[in-house]
Amino acid sequence: MFFFTLLLYLLIGAPSSIWIVSCIIIFIIVLMYFLSRLKLLPNFCYFNIRSIFYFFWLAKEIFISSWKIANMSWKKNMKFISEICEIDLKQNTDLGLVIFANSITLTPGTVTIAQNGDKLVVQALDESLIKDLKKGEMSRRINAVINY
Repeated sequence: MFFFTLLLYLLIGAPSSIWIVSCIIIFIIVLMYFLSRLKLLPNFCYFNIRSIFYFFWLAKEIFISSWKIANMSWKKNMKFISEICEIDLKQNTDLGLVIFANSITLTPGTVTIAQNGDKLVVQALDESLIKDLKKGEMSRRINAVINY
């Protein structure tokens, strides 16, 4: 990591915070890859390459959701039609449930209110946000991370 940062410093100049964060992320990815290849990570470690892809996918979804909510709030005749519905749980573990509920709450415009058996009660500011959750993409990606 030191040599990578030094190379960037020599090529670009003084390292900015973006480059420092990029170096740290690259270092963690490479370290986790080598640790998993050498079988030095425990079997129950859920931090893997798929979790990194999930993090970037979730960041993209947070950005898209923020954009939708910002556009809705700047409209002249702003109408937030709050909707509460139940989303089916497709998670087999408690960790999957926690990640799913927290990911829903992290996404702007949606809040996880409660767990009702095998369903999550979710409130959303717009019907399109609920439709995205009901498609199951987030749940499928979380299952891919947990059931690696």
